[in-house]
Amino acid sequence: MISTAQIRAARGLLKWTQATLAHRAGLSTVTLNMIENDAVHPRQTTLEAIQVALQAGGVEFMAEDGVGVGVRFCRHHLARSRPDAAATGHWQPAGTDQPIEDDGCQKPGRGQGQTGASGQSLIPLNG
Repeated sequence: MISTAQIRAARGLLKWTQATLAHRAGLSTVTLNMIENDAVHPRQTTLEAIQVALQAGGVEFMAEDGVGVGVRFCRHHLARSRPDAAATGHWQPAGTDQPIEDDGCQKPGRGQGQTGASGQSLIPLNG
């Protein structure tokens, strides 16, 4: 299950407001605010709706690995949002001549804790 810290971090990576995430997850902004501030204990289905919305935006969640949990933005979603990638459908990291077609990141519907081969903006969290 994702944590409130992961929700806040994922929202920050996507530069989404609480209203944006709430709308995409089918929640009220007030409810999301209370979840992010640990003021309520959300239902499993509510957390799943939030996770699916964030994953659809391009975020991957990483489960506890002995060091902490994490969130990262996957390159395959960056490719779709970058103008220089629009023509080819690939994202090419600066300083390389190798485009990335499939980075192995989670797609919506995959379980939490599965990690891809590489991602963008790894943010380890401590709970």
